[in-house]
Amino acid sequence: HLLDTVTDEELDVGITPVRIRPYSSLRIPSGRLATEGTKLGDYVQVLGIDRIGILAYSGCQHWLNGTMCKFCDENPKRPEHISGMPSLNTLVDFDGDVSQWWEHYGPAYLDGIGYAFRTLLETEEIEPHKHLQLMAGNLVDIEAEWKICIQIAERLGSIRGLSTMDSYLNIVPPSDERRAVYLERAKELGFRNIAFNLEVIGDKRFREVCPGKAHLFGYQGMIDSLKDSVDYFGHGRVRSNFVLGAQPVGELLDGIRELAEQG
Repeated sequence: HLLDTVTDEELDVGITPVRIRPYSSLRIPSGRLATEGTKLGDYVQVLGIDRIGILAYSGCQHWLNGTMCKFCDENPKRPEHISGMPSLNTLVDFDGDVSQWWEHYGPAYLDGIGYAFRTLLETEEIEPHKHLQLMAGNLVDIEAEWKICIQIAERLGSIRGLSTMDSYLNIVPPSDERRAVYLERAKELGFRNIAFNLEVIGDKRFREVCPGKAHLFGYQGMIDSLKDSVDYFGHGRVRSNFVLGAQPVGELLDGIRELAEQG
């Protein structure tokens, strides 16, 4: 309900909050690579009613060099914050070397993801559907981001086939020279959908709102990746998110219709 603070009246809005699942209170036990006592939700989350969500890591590298998307509300964690999910804020400890950073944090995180995913599937009914999303903030090293997400997808797939769920991979597009290899691999791993988020329509808008992405891929590079992905995943299984309010709505809808016509 909403509370009218003038009259102290409760106003029914017809909304029932999603119940907190027992899974949310479970923690990593002793004797594992994953950090003992960290929440299983640090590794695998339940979003809304029936979406399983996995983040490859916390953060986006564009925040580290000041080229983040203008709408983004990602926030750094306090130094004392403890989580099983590795944070890109600690990249500085490895002089920005993503490979060394992942070599340090990856094994424990993968162990936690596997344990949490298996526990979730064994203890909770995810219904009426079972969506699964693996996503990541951007890394300047595109190859490293894809390798990290492939490792995570392989760990998930060893427990439950990704093709058995409405699964989608939501990360940066692969580089031009590796596009075919990685799109094929994502399909082989069982992802039924793929998403590269444009956020806005139009090259000028893209450079204004998403300077980091624009520098890495360019607007046309993002569009080309979306178009090429239709050949691998099929019509209607290639997605892009947009931020309502980042540009005039009519301009946005015209661009969305044009993309939708191409699958």
